[in-house]
Amino acid sequence: MDNKKQCIILIGPMGVGKTTISKKLAKQLGLPYIDCDGMRHKYYAQMSGYNKKYVRQLQKNNEALAYYQYMNPFELIYIEQILNQYPRGIFDFGAGHSVYDIKAHKDKMMILLRPYQYVYMLRYCGDKEESIQALSRRHRLPYGISSEFYNIINRLYIESNCNIRLAKYIVDTKGKTVQQVVDQIKRQLY
Repeated sequence: MDNKKQCIILIGPMGVGKTTISKKLAKQLGLPYIDCDGMRHKYYAQMSGYNKKYVRQLQKNNEALAYYQYMNPFELIYIEQILNQYPRGIFDFGAGHSVYDIKAHKDKMMILLRPYQYVYMLRYCGDKEESIQALSRRHRLPYGISSEFYNIINRLYIESNCNIRLAKYIVDTKGKTVQQVVDQIKRQLY
């Protein structure tokens, strides 16, 4: 596999299967699995101005929009750090790592991902409302997150145009097995 194919980035909403597909893809391609969502709190804790207690309070109070707006700058800085730290791998972005509402943040993410040939947006299907409904039924909620908070924030992620603008490829997961999605991605690499 040539160097251009050694970085594969998966973006998309919560519950669409990014983690499961990333792990399987990494194993089959022999590349490191980079769990961007799983490592984020370690990085955020080192950032000036980040307040974990405030984040938990926003989640507890179902203040999804305030949470999204607060986290955006930290997520942008974090993704830049991760991409610089790991020269190769399957990057499993968290749902919020690729969705921004401030133009300067959107532009910066476009610049960050421009050199990467393989940026895949995983989505349930092209119908946003159907996707929202399907993903709200199948996602496991993280500790401390209510279904109301989850549904509000995931609606925001699905309705945003950021992922579509960033993606070089779009893969629908509706009606497909994990292996079928992995195979579709692998075919596009060669």
